[in-house]
Amino acid sequence: MQPSVVPVQVQDFIWGDAPYEMTGEPMKVPASLPVFSQSVREAASSSVTIPSVHSLVGTFPGRATATPTVDFEDMTGWKALFYDGSSGELWQTHEQLLQGDWVAQLRYQGPYQGTGRIDIVPPAAITVPAGAQRVGLWVFATEWWGWEPQTIPPSTLGLVFQDGDGQFRSLTLQTLDWKEWFWVERQIPQDWPRPLLLTAIELSDVRAAQRRSLYLDALSFYSEPAKRALPQPAPGSPAWMPSDPGATVPAAAADPVISQAGSEVVIATRSAEGITYRYTPKTGTLSDIQVEMADGRHFQPFVGGGITGQVGNRLITPQTPGVERRLLQMNVEDNSVTTRWQWSWRGDTFEFTLRLRPVHKSLVAEFYAPKGGRSLLFGRVSGINGARMVEVPYWSYIYGPSSGNPKLLAANGLFLTSYLDWNVSNASRIYAPRGTAVSKDGAAINGGAQYLPLLDGSYNPLFERVVLNISSHLDEVLPVIPHPSSTRQELLRKNLQATYMGLPSTPAAWTQAFDHLRALWDLGVSHLFVRHHEESWRDGGESYTLRDTAAPAKGGDSAVVAYVARVRNELGFDVGLYTNYVDIAPVNGNFALDWVARTEGGELMRSWPRTYRLNSTAALAFESVYAPLIAKKFGTNGSYTDVHTALPPWEAVDYDPRAPGAGVFRTVYQDYGSLLLHDQQVYDGEVMSEGGVHWLYAGLVDSNYGQVRLESGDPNVPLLVDFQLRRIHELEGDADVVVYGQTGQVGYYTHLAQVIAFGNRGALWLPADPVDSAKTYFLMQQLQQRYVMEKVAAIRYGAAEDKATGSEDLLSSEDAVTSGAYLLSRVYIEYQNGLQLWVNGGPADWTIKAAGREWTLPSGGWLAQQGDFIEFSARVGGRRLDVVISPEYIYVDPHERPLEPAEFRSLGLPQGPLVGTDVPVVLLSPNGSHRRGDGWQVIPLVAPGQQGHLELVPSMLSSTGKPELSASDRIPGSNALLLQVDGGKPYPLTLKP
Repeated sequence: MQPSVVPVQVQDFIWGDAPYEMTGEPMKVPASLPVFSQSVREAASSSVTIPSVHSLVGTFPGRATATPTVDFEDMTGWKALFYDGSSGELWQTHEQLLQGDWVAQLRYQGPYQGTGRIDIVPPAAITVPAGAQRVGLWVFATEWWGWEPQTIPPSTLGLVFQDGDGQFRSLTLQTLDWKEWFWVERQIPQDWPRPLLLTAIELSDVRAAQRRSLYLDALSFYSEPAKRALPQPAPGSPAWMPSDPGATVPAAAADPVISQAGSEVVIATRSAEGITYRYTPKTGTLSDIQVEMADGRHFQPFVGGGITGQVGNRLITPQTPGVERRLLQMNVEDNSVTTRWQWSWRGDTFEFTLRLRPVHKSLVAEFYAPKGGRSLLFGRVSGINGARMVEVPYWSYIYGPSSGNPKLLAANGLFLTSYLDWNVSNASRIYAPRGTAVSKDGAAINGGAQYLPLLDGSYNPLFERVVLNISSHLDEVLPVIPHPSSTRQELLRKNLQATYMGLPSTPAAWTQAFDHLRALWDLGVSHLFVRHHEESWRDGGESYTLRDTAAPAKGGDSAVVAYVARVRNELGFDVGLYTNYVDIAPVNGNFALDWVARTEGGELMRSWPRTYRLNSTAALAFESVYAPLIAKKFGTNGSYTDVHTALPPWEAVDYDPRAPGAGVFRTVYQDYGSLLLHDQQVYDGEVMSEGGVHWLYAGLVDSNYGQVRLESGDPNVPLLVDFQLRRIHELEGDADVVVYGQTGQVGYYTHLAQVIAFGNRGALWLPADPVDSAKTYFLMQQLQQRYVMEKVAAIRYGAAEDKATGSEDLLSSEDAVTSGAYLLSRVYIEYQNGLQLWVNGGPADWTIKAAGREWTLPSGGWLAQQGDFIEFSARVGGRRLDVVISPEYIYVDPHERPLEPAEFRSLGLPQGPLVGTDVPVVLLSPNGSHRRGDGWQVIPLVAPGQQGHLELVPSMLSSTGKPELSASDRIPGSNALLLQVDGGKPYPLTLKP
């Protein structure tokens, strides 16, 4: 089918869009990274100067030396070819100016059925400069694919070349899934015969008859320079990254001793289980290790595991047949056994060192290969009968649908884990297989490490430390996270996390946000860390990182400064703005190709639809500049440092040998961890990140969204809480378990039960109905104040029997995991401060014995008690009842029917001024931090205009007179009342609008 041909047209006027202005202020990044001290915040506040805002119109923020091959300033002879039912026009226009006076615009639509194709063709084929390695193009797309409701899949942009042999070749640039300007580029395959001619800019997969626009500018061919302008890190690893072989090994009672009997080395742990490791150095693989138990059980923990190496042109694995595996040397010492190996294949050799050492009950194996090492495999655990693999919540490697999590192996009272010490790994990435099936060949509980080549074909030397933990105690096989804990425990206990997203791009945006927070304050909400999202910096799709100028359409800097001051001073809430040192937008003034990480294929590493991934060392340098700047300029006392703890460090590795620490995920881990620690030093309050793989960074940041990433993706996470409570929980105060909703949504109580069981803080997602948000606040605030970062004394699990459960019926963690009872999601937690907590995350009711009576906890129900504090969400009298009685406030939600005075008394609760209500209500004590005046504040949590009936005991209220109420007693804009009444009998009060 012949295409329709449309010549270029000139649009010599503006259709209404202002010329596009690039955003961001280029900062001078330190040539070398500073040494971060505890006094950095004070030093920064007196030394940082704020740069002036300036326009970047007319500049090329890619590479300054790259002169565009095609600048679209003269489009004489250009035309558009429309294939397969697509149609449109090609324009030279002033709209969306990038640089110069003109850009190209394609207005197009697809066929009603099928897909179309469009070629934008120059008047003559464009010669690609000899030696050019890359081609880039500025593209302004107009659809947020996946972010805004779409019915038409995005199209794909590419280039068409004719090579030196006359063959036509296509090079895909990008799927058009963003709005605003974006720099897209690709490597030109070096095996294409030269010379090359660019014959067309091609748009494919053009679907459906919906009109769209595409703008193009500054098509450039260029080559990479010999060096990249990246800052240099300080030598060595920071103190928070320990290199000690036992750093991640759980403590356990053992007294290991090493002996040798002929060619066999025996490592007896002399532990309660009688664990003995027998090492027979036959192959140099991990299959040479066997485990014996005092009860006679024996098994192999790593069948098929070990190092893989490049021998000549062949990759040799631990199971490759026909390889000569020769032990060159063995040295047995008091605390280790070291072997040196040579593997040979057809005259080529590969050498490496393997060292084994016992630490407590565990065995630590270290592999070192200066040349040729390509991976380290865990193999399979073989020879254990009756084993089950268990996915442990929060011990996660997952980032995409194909990745898996490490597993715990449980078998007849014995538990086993294995993992790589992430502090010393030299690998490009680590991985774990998906699934929990145990086959006749054993169980693959972890995967291993991969070493990928740098872009020059070289490899980093292999060093890996494998930790094998075996014990009859679950706590003795869970990885230790050897980090300092957050110093903001009291702040984290007090504050709920409040995420404010979706600010409109209007001058009233920040005023509206304050009014919403004020409505929460009027309902008694007193302790929040309010963090805003990236729209603080952007109004549309422009830059949102590495900048300190606020979104102009929302009022700019002055509006944010005024908002932060009002929220902190008038409401007493803590405030943090959005920061992110992972993403960099090409329209940001700091953008340079040098800053962008390169994939293993040599391409710029994409991040979000309009950003690339920043090299991690550059990220640390930028954070050292911007964090103090933002804190000082806007007066924030916290930060939301997005993405860093959601992204496994191996997903941000820069494979360009010109970058410091190229090809090693530990480089990213070290940079991100140091960045988060520095954030803690800069901001005088909570520093939070996104979470997901945050166990790796626990304590290096104050808090994360406590996202649980299981392989199934099921939001109904089994309440197996040991790893979270005994490893992560003591180091930081995470919030929530997922990005979720508010009161009234399906799964609300099950969601809160998960938050409580895992010891996380409550979270509000704003803007939302203030009443719903207040209900969540009062259910969580006093409870979390008693458990956040508190040490656990005991964890027990409910069994399957349908009966009242007392402490004598609860299962240990070991029994619950072995039997699978943990899948019922019934857990009892006792904290060292005396707080006792029962949580039912399962689908059926759970009846327990506690606090002197039987309680029925429905699905998503809980009971907490500590001294005179009691809180429950339980089934009482056939209906759900939420009650919190604390020194700070009393909260009651009667749900379907009123809570009568007699029913209140029958619960045996501590006496309070509220004895009956038919609406959710909170009473703020005059003696607590929630107080609003000299007397009790009674706040019905009802919608505007809703009536409710309360019964109070006036004698228990602060009194200065007779029980009279007037309009002046009401809190403006709400139903809240300051009650100052007297008398000795219950005082019925009917609230009316």
